[in-house]
Amino acid sequence: IDRRALVDDQRDLALDPAYWIVPPALARIDRPACDSCMHLPSLATAAFRDAGVGEITLTIDSGAGHEQVAEQIRRDLADAGVTLTVRALPFEEYLSAMESGSLGLYRFGWRAQHPTAGSMLEAIVRSGAPWEPGDGANYGGYADARVDALLDRARREGSALERERLWARAEGRALRDQAVVPLFSLRQRTVVGARVRDLTITPWGTATPERVRLVAEPDIES
Repeated sequence: IDRRALVDDQRDLALDPAYWIVPPALARIDRPACDSCMHLPSLATAAFRDAGVGEITLTIDSGAGHEQVAEQIRRDLADAGVTLTVRALPFEEYLSAMESGSLGLYRFGWRAQHPTAGSMLEAIVRSGAPWEPGDGANYGGYADARVDALLDRARREGSALERERLWARAEGRALRDQAVVPLFSLRQRTVVGARVRDLTITPWGTATPERVRLVAEPDIES
């Protein structure tokens, strides 16, 4: 998948190509990019041919621009000799199909409930059936004992740095397994006046107005 072309095709400055499961805003350490997220059509062609894959079905929920993304994916896979069939369902039907575990490849977005890499990974790659609505998103049924063990260790780890390293290892393994094929992440863009100080914008777009102060004159750099 050509992620840069995908983002550019959306003409949306709030999108960034994604090469990880965890968005950059939530990762506190450097991580190697996903090996299988490179745009190399010739290698993809060989990989699909060796695996005997010539057709793939992608399920999306209809509307909200998903068809446009699916069309870009269809073109990229066609360049690799694979025919993509796009199955668009009304949202409620789409959600029911995901929860039943009947979908193979499907498009899905997820927003972490807390500002940590672990919050994202626990919901998406920890093994087990999907939990109650809002608790998790492992609708594909991915399960790997070593990923679960790394997440368990991170839960018990007292060192913030070591916890980040454990999360990065779990993420790397899930990416190698292609439990998730990241496409793009969302970027929050906010305009703030030059006189504003001590304003924090969270990854969810909320702010901390109770901490804000105004200065008489903005700092001017020559």
